Amino acid sequence: MLDTSNIEESEEKYYARLQMIKAFWNNITNHFLKKGKRIKLKYWPDDTHNGYSGYGIKEIDESDKNALQEIDTDELFIVNAEINNRIRDIFQKSMDEDHVFISPFFYFDIIDEEGISIFTSQDNGDNVLMFLTEQDFPFVDESLLISLPEM
Repeated sequence: MLDTSNIEESEEKYYARLQMIKAFWNNITNHFLKKGKRIKLKYWPDDTHNGYSGYGIKEIDESDKNALQEIDTDELFIVNAEINNRIRDIFQKSMDEDHVFISPFFYFDIIDEEGISIFTSQDNGDNVLMFLTEQDFPFVDESLLISLPEM
């Protein structure tokens, strides 16, 4: 799990930690976008017009002509698309923009070839879970991780 806590008291240290978290989020997200096969973005349908959870939904849906539309048990809509260069570009563009949050994407899962989620970013990047293998550790700053026991 990514440690997104930031209890720094001075504005300068707070901002420095936030920038470090964002840089790590960008790096690890790019890594999993290369590793994963599909992406599932969750959003509320009204937000595609006014923002909050709808960032990038239309562009990602249009990037895969075979994208699937789903609805989850919480009545959130889901765009389920194959990860391609266009999706990676959309994410890279978002990383170059200035956002209040760690990520402008409200909620997404990156799925492997077996249909299992290997990376989840929720609440605009505040909650990040990832399944790391030995091959992933060169892309990881372990000081920003909280290890969760396997079940």
